[in-house]
Order: sequence, then structure tokens, then C-alpha cells
Amino acid sequence: MAEKDEVPTPAEPAPAVNGAPLPENPAAPFSPISPPGPPPPPPGMLMGPPPLPGPPPGFIPGPVAFHQELNYLREQHRKYTELLERRNRELEARLSNGRRRGRKKSRSGSRSRSGSGSERSGSRSRARSSAKDKKEPTDKDGKPLQYRITYWEEVGDGRWDDVPEEDVDKNEQKTKKKTAKVEYAFTYRKFRGKDADPPEVVFGPRMCSLFRRLLPHFPEHDLDIEDPIFVSPYPMLIYNWDLLEKEAAKETEDAEEKQDLENLRAMMQIMSTNSGDPKLDTYFRSRSANLRNGKITYETVWTLFPPGEMVISRPFLDRDQLFIVQDCLRYGWPLMESNRRRKPAPWTVICWSYDWDGAYFDRKPFEFHIEYFSGTRFINSLNIYPVNFYREPGTDAGWEVQLKPALIERGKRFREICVAPKGSRMFDYNGLALSRGRGISAQATPGEESPTPGGYGADGMSGDYWDEFSSEPPIFKTPSTKKTQVKGTVMVDFEAYVQHASINVPLGPLEPSIRESECGCSTCQKNDILRKTLKFDYDKVKASVPLDKWEEDQLLICPPRVMGYAMRPGQWAQLQVEEVKTAVINPEADAFDHKLSLNEKTKKLIKDLVVNHEKGKKRDGKGLDDLVEDKGKGLVLLFHGPPGVGKTLTAESVAKSTGKPLFSIGVSDIGVNSRTAEKNLRRFFNLATDWEAVMLIDEADVFLNSRGQGETNLEKNALVSVLLRVLEYYEGILILTTNRINSFDVAVQSRVHLAVKYQNFDETQISEIYTIFLKQVKDDDNIEDWDDLRAWIKIESRSSKFNGRQIRNIVSAALGLARAERKKLNADHLDTIVRKTGEFHEELAEQRKAYEMKQLARGYGER
Repeated sequence: MAEKDEVPTPAEPAPAVNGAPLPENPAAPFSPISPPGPPPPPPGMLMGPPPLPGPPPGFIPGPVAFHQELNYLREQHRKYTELLERRNRELEARLSNGRRRGRKKSRSGSRSRSGSGSERSGSRSRARSSAKDKKEPTDKDGKPLQYRITYWEEVGDGRWDDVPEEDVDKNEQKTKKKTAKVEYAFTYRKFRGKDADPPEVVFGPRMCSLFRRLLPHFPEHDLDIEDPIFVSPYPMLIYNWDLLEKEAAKETEDAEEKQDLENLRAMMQIMSTNSGDPKLDTYFRSRSANLRNGKITYETVWTLFPPGEMVISRPFLDRDQLFIVQDCLRYGWPLMESNRRRKPAPWTVICWSYDWDGAYFDRKPFEFHIEYFSGTRFINSLNIYPVNFYREPGTDAGWEVQLKPALIERGKRFREICVAPKGSRMFDYNGLALSRGRGISAQATPGEESPTPGGYGADGMSGDYWDEFSSEPPIFKTPSTKKTQVKGTVMVDFEAYVQHASINVPLGPLEPSIRESECGCSTCQKNDILRKTLKFDYDKVKASVPLDKWEEDQLLICPPRVMGYAMRPGQWAQLQVEEVKTAVINPEADAFDHKLSLNEKTKKLIKDLVVNHEKGKKRDGKGLDDLVEDKGKGLVLLFHGPPGVGKTLTAESVAKSTGKPLFSIGVSDIGVNSRTAEKNLRRFFNLATDWEAVMLIDEADVFLNSRGQGETNLEKNALVSVLLRVLEYYEGILILTTNRINSFDVAVQSRVHLAVKYQNFDETQISEIYTIFLKQVKDDDNIEDWDDLRAWIKIESRSSKFNGRQIRNIVSAALGLARAERKKLNADHLDTIVRKTGEFHEELAEQRKAYEMKQLARGYGER
């Protein structure tokens, strides 16, 4: 393996912990395949992690860059901690066994002379026969290349060396003499003792050359260093065992290739029959039967996930999704979670999905955890497994029959939605979505209180992390997602999601992994076969790249969700790709004419102003602008009146008549602190501009009240000023609604182009509203007698004092009552609900009157 790029460090003495120097490249991930040699045994065990590396010079944190840099620092800190704790465990094992052995490259110079290699199953005879063959390759001294099986033993004077297996079996006296170095094809090294280390194999140059030729697609193989050591269970070899078996079965006339294949067969025979690792021997005994039956044990789950393997899981709303394996952490056998819980820790598999960030398509890593299970389990019952084990429900058909074509089509639709230009990101949606239920402004910025529960920041990291060190990186606690039924208009916008909801774009309940386990060295990056296996070229793909340039695998690993904002219920959400439909835009919709209970002159005036404003934006010539350039180009409408008389419905009708989304926000979204309110208003106005939306600020009283004098009015005055400043350069349509205009600020009045007053409904309007809602029920064939209901409407409208929202609730409740009785809606159902609603309102009015009288009496008493 090529050397990894070193992390730049300041020119100062190397850091140390308890007197022990840290590794030269602490940022490089520790490889269990070829562990670096431990430092000389320190007086005491290494304790605690090193200090965190600082940010680069001149770094100025921003809302997004701040969290990205924080994640980078945490990842470097995790690598330091994992490396040190691995060294601690190695030292403890060696001290407990009474062995003080090192793993330095120079140790090969102290190997004892062992003659020809031996193997219990007959390798000794093969080695002797090869020595007689004059055509076999030789080393520089003319001796045949050999392999050997040894034990790592103390040979005297505190020296440790490889002792041939037959000498150990015969209990021969260990020699103290240094012997000449022999060039072996490989040395298979075993260990003895109760807590013995797993066996390992040391490859010579010829074997390294063979594996570099056969396994160029495998990352981080360490075959470019002298005498590389691979520790059982040998993931590089196990992942490619079938390929190696095919290679070993070949026949050749070339003497060198023949010797290489014989060495390969000998090594595979040792590993699969008498490896010195009982778990590895057990794996090989049951390997063929388990794979044939589609089963796996927990101990060997890792063998299913070689880098580059295509796997399937269902993290988002139980939708099938393909991933490509990046890494399976903890190569080898399961580790115990803790001293108290003697249960193996979960396997962690890091896989790539494909995603869009608003600028590029990139691979995104996610972590999957496979919990412990006993015995064997069907592979396709795991929460993630290789797609080759997938079977169509109720059949033996593989994934290529139905699933693959469906995923390709979904990938094409995902790409189409993502690359939609600004102004074309409005879609219709009807289905389940995943949301965290936090409104339009969901992301915390540095210095602000996090909106996430449990004391966790916007990135989900506990504030106590820096004092909680362990061999495993921290578990990121993120706000729980919930299923939400969404019907109506949605805006698909990944870039806005990152800016307003979360810098980490989730996939179902999963957050992107911050682990950096992909090798970034120049050798790996320039390896064309490795690039193809791990899909390096899938990164930084622009929207301008046409579909016919995409590979099939790119489409297959696209996620089943897009990120967007649901106008109702006003939340950022993960939306199903299949449910995102092209919006039906009909500017000539009759919302004004048939759903709005407003006099005709007012309707026409509102509609004409809106249509003229939109046409003015498209004209090349300038209209009547403010004296200052780019100011006063927006259209501001004010709707004021009592609740439930149609103010919000009018705003919705305006949006529909222009074919635009209605972007509704309230004071709770904006905030009442002047600094926060200004920042949020600017963000919301920018969003409305990007989405070309009609913006509605509902119940905007706090921003409209007249400014006064005195310290108590400073914050209120600031809020009015904030709205005026932000509104000055807004070019879209803004609608303000309020219940009170008794203290209206004169500066706000000057910005309003049209103010419409709404009054309580008269008899005719009440009749029209009842008819509108009941016709919707009639269209669904849920009315018992329409003529009877029309007569009821005529009578009820004469005395009714209900507003439009209350009338809708009455019809909805009456329909629910009819369904409970398994009947169709009739006048009796409506009468029952009207009577109960009227009684409640009368009781509420009496209670309010009594409260006001009590407050008035208390005021007189205090005088």
C-alpha cells in the first residue's frame, strides 16, 4: 500500500503522552491488517488521548463551515484515540504473557536458520521436491524459494524469533546464534499461550508481487512495504477467496509462475485447514454450506461486505435502496462491548449512497449497525446484505428481474428533480414524509441555543463528548424523525435544506458518517481499477452532465428521497421520490370566483394588481421605481379583520392565480428579538425570492404597531424597523394579515399598496360558505338528501354568527358523526354539532364577561 498523505503539523517537538512519542502520522487510520510496530514498552501504560489539533490558520467559522471543521477535528481526535488504545491493548497482552517482542522491520535479520519450510499436511515433502527441481526460481544464493510455518518464541538473550514448527513439536533446544537471512515466499507465524495473539503471515517479495497483480481492486493492502504482515482472519484474502481459488487452480509451464501458484496453494491450504485460529478454521468448515443455504453467523458477518460490494437496505420508509460498501469496521472477530456487558459489539458497515447537495452529485457515507444474534441467520433477513442474496417476495427471482429496472427509473427521476432550475422546483405531493417537526428555521448557528432535544447541538454531538473517551467514536444523537402525511405543494431544494434545516442531510433516521476510512494516497487515487471499484469518479458530478453520461450504478444507488419544504404543515421534510409529481399550474384557476367570499370589486382589484405586478417583472422596460435603484419593486397587500373571515384564503387564492407557491410564516418563525428577527426575515425573503413564492406573514401585529417612546418600547420599535429595512428591497408579493389596526405605524402604511378590510359574514356569505363545504361532501357521495340540506342552510344562515373556520369545523364534525353512525350526512347531524358549538360559545362568552368584571372590580378596589 502507498504511504498515506501526512497531516501538516507545526514545527515544534513531537507530542508525547506519558513519555511515549505519538505516531508520525496520527491522522492515518489504524489498519488491523498490518499494524505498525508498538513503541518501546513505556514505564506505564499510555493513558488518555492527545490534545485536539487546531483549525488551519486564518480559519473564520461560518454556520456551515463551523460544523464541517468541528466534524473534521472530531475525526482526527477519534483516530488518535483509537490508535493509542490499540497500542495499550497490544502492550497489555504481551506483558500478561511474559513476552516482550517487537514488530520492527529489522527483526527479519535475527531469524533462526530453519531449513526448508514444513506443514503438518505434507508441505515438507513438497519443499524437498522443489529443491531438486533445477528450474525452480531461486534467491540470490541459489537456494529455492520456500515457505515455512513457525512459532514466535524467545530464543535467548531477550531475543524473539521465528522457530520452525517441527522444532517446537520435537521440543528441540532453542539456539542463541544469529543465522543468515533466508528469502521465503511467506512465513506463517503462530503464537502459543492462553491469551495468544491470532496467527499472522509475512509475505516475501514474490508473494507481494503476486497479490499486487491479483488484487489491485482492494484498498489499503500494504503490499508495497518490506515484509508486510497480515493478521488473521486476513480480510484481504478472505474477501477474495473465490478469486484466489480460481488462480490457484490454473496450470502453467512457466517455472516462476508455477512456483508462485504452488506457494499460493500451500498458503491457502494452511489457512483453511490448520490456521492456528480456531474461529477461522470453523469458518472454513462451514463456509460452503452456509453460502449455499444463504446463511451466516454473527462472527463472520464481516465477510459479506468487501469494499465495492453492492448491498441493499431500507433506511427510508422501508423503501429498497442500494449502497456500495466503503468499509466494514472491526475486521476480524467480534469484540465485547464492555466489561459489564459481555455481548459482542455491533458490526459497523459504512456504505455509500449517492446524493445531491445543490451544486454536485457526490457519494455520501452512512453507517449501518448489525446487532448480535446467536446461531445462523438467513443473509437476506439482515438489515443490510449483499444484493445478490435478494429474492422477489414469494419467488426465487433475483433482484435483476423487477427491482433493478425499478431502481434505475427511480434514479432517473431523482436526478430530474434535483437538477430542476430555480423557478421550477415547485411540485405536488401526496403521501408520507419524514420530518423532525421544527418549522422553517430549524438549524442552530454558533452562539445560539440548539433546537435539538437532550442538550445536543445542531450536529447531534453531546457537549460532554470531550470528556467521554472510548475506543469507539461517539454515538451521534440526532432529533428523532416522525412520519408526516403531506398533501399539497412542496418545494424541493437541497441547498436551502442545508442552510435552514441541517448541514447534515439525513437518509431516513441516518446521519452521514464523519469517519474518513477511504485512502487518499496518490497510489490509490491513481489506481484505475480501484477507482472503478470504489467509484471515485462519482464525486463532484455537476447538474450539467447529461443523463446518457451517467453509469448504471450511479442511478442504482440514488436514494428514494429528496429534501424539501412542505408548505403544509410548514416543515422541512424527506420526501418520497415516487410521490413528487410535476405541479399542475393553472393561473386562470377560479379560486377567486368560486372559493372566495368577497365582493366582486375587491376581488377584481386584488387580481389586477397581482397580474400587473407579475407582468411588470417580465417586461424589459422599467416601471415606476423608487428614486433609489432596486427599491420599492415589491407588491405589499394588507388584509385586516376578525378571525375566520377569509384573509388567509384570499392569500391562497392570490398564489393559485399566479401559479406560485404560498410561503407562509408566523411570528414564532421570525422571533421577537430584533437581531434574530432581522436575520430570519432576510433568510425568509431570500427563500421566497428563490422559490418565486407569494409570501404571507400571518398575524403580523407585532411588526405593524405604531412605534412609541420610552425604554419599554425599544424592542417593539426595533421589530417595526426591521420589517421596514428588509421590505425595502423585496421584489416579490408580500401579504400581511392582522386582527388589529388601531395602532398602525405610519411608516408601514406607506409601504402597503392595498389594504382590504374584512368584516363578519352576512346571511348571504354564510349561506355561500356552507354551500361550498357541503358540495365537497356531496361530490364524494356522502349526502343523504341535498335538497333537505339546502333548506337547512337557508334557515341556519339567518341566525348564524359563525365565521368561515368555524363553519368548516361544523361540517367536518357532522360528517364524522354520520360516519360513526354508518349513515350519510343529513340535517340532524349538522343541527347536533351546531347546537353543541353554540352552547360552548355562549359558555365561553359568559366566562370572559365574568373575568372582565372581576378584573374591573379589582382595579376599583386598588384605588
